[in-house]
Amino acid sequence: MRNFTVKLLVFACIITAAQYCWNRFMPEYFVQNAWIIPLFFTTITLVFHLLTMRSAKGDPQRFIRFYMGSTAIRMLLCIVVIVIYRFADKEGVLPFALAFMAQYIFFTIFEVSLLLKELRK
Repeated sequence: MRNFTVKLLVFACIITAAQYCWNRFMPEYFVQNAWIIPLFFTTITLVFHLLTMRSAKGDPQRFIRFYMGSTAIRMLLCIVVIVIYRFADKEGVLPFALAFMAQYIFFTIFEVSLLLKELRK
């Protein structure tokens, strides 16, 4: 678990740096409080990875059900965040939604690739 946490923090720093560069060099798509997005995904990824690894220690069917359910819950949570942001800042919702969904994809790819490596052991 410690190895995953270190890799996740390094990945989150890379994503935060990329978001900073995006805000700096693409001012027409500036995202307010962009640092919150990687913090949100780092927390969500860490929590769901911990729970997923716990569920992997038993029945494989239980693991598959848990992983599919947690993926659906995570996606719904992300949609709720975008909808709430839409009502909070109507003019800045497009850059926020694009950055949010891009980071959702990046963090999902990161988690799945490391999860597959751990499960192969």
